[in-house]
Amino acid sequence: MEKQYVYIKKKHLEPADIQSIRELERTCLAYESLGLKLELDFKSTSAMIKSGTSDLGFNEFLCYDGEILIAYVGINKFNEQPAEVNGMVHPKWRNLGIFTALFAMAIEELKSRGETKLLALCDAKTSFSEILIRNYAGKVAHTEYEMFLTENNDNLIIESEIGLVKATKADALEIKKMNRIFSGAEDSSDIDPEESDRFGLEIYLIKRANTNIGKIHLQTGQKNGGIYGFFIYPEFRGFGYGKAALALAIKYLKKQDIPKIHLQVDSTNTLAYHLYLTSGFLIETAMDYYLISI
Repeated sequence: MEKQYVYIKKKHLEPADIQSIRELERTCLAYESLGLKLELDFKSTSAMIKSGTSDLGFNEFLCYDGEILIAYVGINKFNEQPAEVNGMVHPKWRNLGIFTALFAMAIEELKSRGETKLLALCDAKTSFSEILIRNYAGKVAHTEYEMFLTENNDNLIIESEIGLVKATKADALEIKKMNRIFSGAEDSSDIDPEESDRFGLEIYLIKRANTNIGKIHLQTGQKNGGIYGFFIYPEFRGFGYGKAALALAIKYLKKQDIPKIHLQVDSTNTLAYHLYLTSGFLIETAMDYYLISI
């Protein structure tokens, strides 16, 4: 008799789901060093629910063998960009069509919302890319590098004119404005910096004197430290302020005794990539974003 697995779809994740997914993630990463972008830090807060993402429909697709979570696929929708779909399967349950089934569930969900395209995230080293190309006519839209800080970065210069000031609820509109400029699309979501702070994602405004020149998000709530949402207003670029702000962020995270610091950068963003290289970051994984018409 063919083995029966239990497939479940949810609008958003509960704390117990997050824990099970993190355990599965650890198992997969111990088996092979791959890039995964599951956005669990975002999903573990109430920010996703408040953004209205869960109101769109089902975003989480899970497969169980008994009580064991063996596979997961999640949908992430950011602004007006195509939805991102990413996931994983326990090494012992691979090549059984489980991920394909979950992926198909995600596609049907997006079709029901009127979406016509999606971005399937796939580590450049995996064979899943062949399936995306063969079965879905996927084409790489762009590649994102995950970079980790090395130890040879003690020579970073911190510009005395630049400071990091923790954002408050009163800075929400300023942050929204920066997100809109960065993405090139209207940002309909509201971010409460004080709420994010309670879940280990601290948002800082980058200031020169009393002028806001950018922002940076620092993840401190997990084992590894993360740098996200790094943005400098265009008129303040080219003066070394970005490198100074990055150095301050690194210094702050190191004081938290965080063993590893990482960030992500698009391969086409050559200026940011060069900044991170010269600041001591090296590429560990590369994530391909396959654009698929549905």
